[in-house]
Amino acid sequence: MIQRIMLAALIAFFFIYPHHSVARGIAVLAVDYPPFTSPSSANNGVAFTLLQQRTTNTSIHWVPRYAPPARIAQLIKDDKWCASFYPVNDDIESEKIELSKSLVTVGLVRMASNAQSFEWEDLSELSGHSVALLRTSHESDFYTQFLDAGLEIVEVESVQAGVDMVLKARVDFSMTDNISIELNQYPTLQFSRTPLLTTAITLFTNPSCNIPTLSAH
Repeated sequence: MIQRIMLAALIAFFFIYPHHSVARGIAVLAVDYPPFTSPSSANNGVAFTLLQQRTTNTSIHWVPRYAPPARIAQLIKDDKWCASFYPVNDDIESEKIELSKSLVTVGLVRMASNAQSFEWEDLSELSGHSVALLRTSHESDFYTQFLDAGLEIVEVESVQAGVDMVLKARVDFSMTDNISIELNQYPTLQFSRTPLLTTAITLFTNPSCNIPTLSAH
């Protein structure tokens, strides 16, 4: 008798409060780019931590979907995505949600030179040199700017791998940012004064998906 009463109460609970039984997972495309997005970082990195903090709907959980940059770019191009920390090209419809007002500066790193500061007015001034970049779509604006400037591109799977190639003199420059690599640990390296881009930590969303509203900063 007690078991029947408990079963009836449980059924009634689900009918009265059906929303408690439904949780919605939303896949978020990301590359392994610590400390921002990485399966080896706590809570999958700074970006996912900020995203969860801004999520007021407790029934929503974000599911990291890690893949190489080129694969992510193809998924976005094929419209097989809802959210992404990987940048979306301007020719693809998307919405941007800035998760932090703190800016991230992406630039280049090279072996330090006492002769001159590391800066340029036009990227073509670095023509004839080699640069390590994260593997990505060869059609992306970020990738083609280096080709157009006359640089030799060497693709790597991580920022650290690119920095290591500079340290081993296998490439002249490597892409990095002001957070991922602590340059004070590499006294022989020099970070460019000219940025490739400066951005906040941004979540790109597909307008065709029902993405929940996030709280303000």
